[in-house]
Amino acid sequence: MIFSRLLSFFGLAILGIHAVALPTEPASDPIPATSSVYPTINGDLPAETVQDFARLSLRCETTAASPSISDYKNLIRQFAKRPSNAQCMQKTKLASFCTELDNYGGRHGASVSICGGVGQTVRCVDVAFWIQFMIAHCSGRGAGAGKMGGILYLNGKRLAFH
Repeated sequence: MIFSRLLSFFGLAILGIHAVALPTEPASDPIPATSSVYPTINGDLPAETVQDFARLSLRCETTAASPSISDYKNLIRQFAKRPSNAQCMQKTKLASFCTELDNYGGRHGASVSICGGVGQTVRCVDVAFWIQFMIAHCSGRGAGAGKMGGILYLNGKRLAFH
């Protein structure tokens, strides 16, 4: 509900992003929704991150081969443990211009990469929030059920969930 109001508030429907009610977490969720592991908009994110919603778009690319949501939830824990001032930086000068920030579950598990110009950053603890955001909007259905993949476009950089 918060996301729906926030998306409407910033007028993201103009950008082709429509405010929708978010799915509820299943009862078997290993991380309760009230857990401090999940950052929330109410105070855990700095003002510049909340303002980022005004320059946000996403592309869901969930397939049967996408990583599992449970791997992403473990990845949320990893990012949430980082110091609040730690920056995750894009360092790759090669053709992909993407740097893997972290992964969980090995070669076929969940990974998050930052892509764009060398030196672009995002607060590492904010990545935990963006993973949760992408799960809410890009969880697969059908053959991709229980999985998630996609790209979040944010202020000239991309966060790839793969």
